[in-house]
Amino acid sequence: MRSVPFLTDRNTVPEILAPPEQFNHITQLAQQEWQQLQRLLEAARSNAPIDAFVSQVALYAHPDTRQILDASTNASAVLGYPREALLALTLDDVEAPHPAAQQTVRAYQESDVSIVEYDGTFRHADGRLLDMHVQKRSIVHEGRPVLRALLDELSLSRRLAGELLRREASSTYQFSEKLKTLNEIQLELGAMPSFDDVCRRGVALGVERLGFDRMSLWFLEEETGMMCGTYGIDEAGNLRDERAQQWDYRGSFVVDFVEGGRQPRIQQHAPIYNDRTEVIGYGWHVSAPIVDAGRFIGFIACDNYLGRQPMHGYQPELLRLYGASIGHIASRQRERETIRRLRQQEMELRLEQERGLILKNFVRDVGHEFRTPLAVISVSSYLLTRLTDADARATHITQIQQQQSYLNKMVDDMLYIIQLGAGHDAQPQAVDLAALARANISVLEQVSSAKGIVWCIEMEATRPVPGDADQLGRAILELLRNAVEYSHDGGTVSVRLAQDDEGVRLSVQDGGIGIDPADHQRIFNRFYRVNEARTTRGSGLGLSIARLIVDGHGGDISVDSAPGRGSLFTITLPAPVAPR
Repeated sequence: MRSVPFLTDRNTVPEILAPPEQFNHITQLAQQEWQQLQRLLEAARSNAPIDAFVSQVALYAHPDTRQILDASTNASAVLGYPREALLALTLDDVEAPHPAAQQTVRAYQESDVSIVEYDGTFRHADGRLLDMHVQKRSIVHEGRPVLRALLDELSLSRRLAGELLRREASSTYQFSEKLKTLNEIQLELGAMPSFDDVCRRGVALGVERLGFDRMSLWFLEEETGMMCGTYGIDEAGNLRDERAQQWDYRGSFVVDFVEGGRQPRIQQHAPIYNDRTEVIGYGWHVSAPIVDAGRFIGFIACDNYLGRQPMHGYQPELLRLYGASIGHIASRQRERETIRRLRQQEMELRLEQERGLILKNFVRDVGHEFRTPLAVISVSSYLLTRLTDADARATHITQIQQQQSYLNKMVDDMLYIIQLGAGHDAQPQAVDLAALARANISVLEQVSSAKGIVWCIEMEATRPVPGDADQLGRAILELLRNAVEYSHDGGTVSVRLAQDDEGVRLSVQDGGIGIDPADHQRIFNRFYRVNEARTTRGSGLGLSIARLIVDGHGGDISVDSAPGRGSLFTITLPAPVAPR
């Protein structure tokens, strides 16, 4: 039974006196074609993809026996045979004889391969005949030589869909819409934080927004002459990290780009490779150079392995423009990363130099601070070997013990400073400064009583501040100890706590010898002492410790003092957040 003439565009006339069952079958075919046309028109009206209406059927047969070995996924839907049944047939089983007088065969060579094209007839599983345009050629499929037959249905809906796609491919409107999308993508890629992010997102957007099937980005490493991978789409359609891949471009198509070629390289019916350079199929392949300021820096490639769709006429030019956009953005990002890396190296070098200077000064200061107590210990030890008077010996033993305690405290303070600098053991919590101040006053009660010190305590109700209680307690203790140590016998030490919009303030004031304003900043330096009167008191590290702790809590420590009128030290910590 032949196909309906007006459906196949044949110049034949159906038999007028056809049997009723044949007439009913023809009517059914006409209805099916009409429904297919309706679906095609609806897809075109809603701007939905119509590629499915023109998909080719591919049959792969043995070159000699013509046994069908494999078929495209749409073969069963078009020819009506289940896949298992189709693979049990030969090409001769599904291809019906065609009158030689009406058949035009076109034979030609392409890359030493013989290709034959003609309009033929194929049997559907239900017995009807389908008019097809046939192309046969020998290829290698899944590692073995086969005869491939590509079948394009010659129905009216198929031909109409093909014409619509050709018009779509050449449509200026479609291309202009892609260019608008490209501008949007440029803005998004320009905001990416790194070169890797530009490449990764660039591949994803090329597929999602620009409609490319599979895509990959490669950049030239000028020092080695190698093409280095970034990201691409794998055989399953997923984004793949290809940064470990590289290959020598010499002897490849990339040479043309390196030497100044700027037009996309287009290949039709070309082998398509996976990441192991294995042929996984055949289709079209387009590569375009990635340039920046006229200089070749890489290339962008795409193929149709996943969708097997025909190439749109604007896609090579769109790919070229996309490569130019990515080239500019990627180059700027690389330059920024290089600048950041150089600045980081410069900063690390400066920090290393500063560490070396700090260590040098620290060793020098420690050596100076240790010299006096060690000299006292040495002299006293020597005298102990010479003196026989018990009182004199006791005096020197006491001096040795005092200097030993002084050295132990200095070492403890230095270790504590190192611990603060490393940021270890910080335990943030809500800290009650009033309770900490009272606790540390109690610690100094014996020392202050021995000097007849009078404590004047004024503490307003304040909210707890966030911080490390042990560290803040140590800072307060250093100020209290400093006040007691440098107050005159019978003097007064005032401790005040208050809160305002700027923060919580704890102040400690003594009536001691005072400090010259010229020394206010230097007293917080390690081992710094204002005068000889202070050289035998403390380790010289107490105020340094207090400042490190307060700075670490985002606060401030200040001093207001003058010779002869005592000193006022104030710790200011950020205001705590009011409870809701």
